[in-house]
Amino acid sequence: MVIDIESYQKTIYVINLAKLLHFGEKDIKDGNLISHEDAKHLFEKILNQKK
Repeated sequence: MVIDIESYQKTIYVINLAKLLHFGEKDIKDGNLISHEDAKHLFEKILNQKK
């Protein structure tokens, strides 16, 4: 079977999204969570290091 590049890229995107969702669901089940405030501070810290 031959598919065009756009269809292939969309397929890869969907597969990668499904993987990310799976990892997120596993983290939730395992209790690997942080609060919204902690996440916000972590992202701010990372962004400030890039400047």
